[in-house]
Amino acid sequence: MSRKVDTEQTQRVVLNLHDWRGDLATLHKQFHDWPITGLKELAALSRDGAIIQIVRRD
Repeated sequence: MSRKVDTEQTQRVVLNLHDWRGDLATLHKQFHDWPITGLKELAALSRDGAIIQIVRRD
């Protein structure tokens, strides 16, 4: 993801977490503790189809 943002291919990303079994709080903390410069928005699609906003910078 950081490579796509660094090369200016995108500023917004959606992660499909349908098969992911990790902790959402940990994922959220990861992106706030280690921000990706140039990433304006990161959303995730959860297992149950909910859209979760992880990063939002304008």
